[in-house]
Amino acid sequence: MANSHFKGPLSVGSGQVESLITTKTLDKEDNGKTFFLNLAGGFTVTLPALATVDAGWKVKIIVGITPTTAYIVTELVGTDTNKLVGNVNTSTATTSASKFNATGFTLVTFVVASGAVKGDYIEIVSDGSFYYVSGNTTVPAAITFT
Repeated sequence: MANSHFKGPLSVGSGQVESLITTKTLDKEDNGKTFFLNLAGGFTVTLPALATVDAGWKVKIIVGITPTTAYIVTELVGTDTNKLVGNVNTSTATTSASKFNATGFTLVTFVVASGAVKGDYIEIVSDGSFYYVSGNTTVPAAITFT
């Protein structure tokens, strides 16, 4: 009897986890990966040019170590301009969820001074024309868009 739950082969990188401790430029093959930011000193993660990824390309980026210097996620400047749009939820024990929206930005920053901590995360999905950023942080303004 055929397995009706079979969904076919996984996309490249799907289900893989990678610990980052230095600057990284992502590529098409990183589709489906989860990245943990694991150097307190902070660094930059660069997304691939939109023209090189298919609609549905996605990654998740999680703060694995509370940073002492900002973690920055950026589009490939010079190829893409203001192609990030986003919505990050904030939830704490003392306040209800709130949202920080932005459109047409270049950088997502896990901000040290504003309280980025282990467990804060963003997910990024492409529709082929834009990168859509969503995520969660426990402290308002710990993740910013510029």
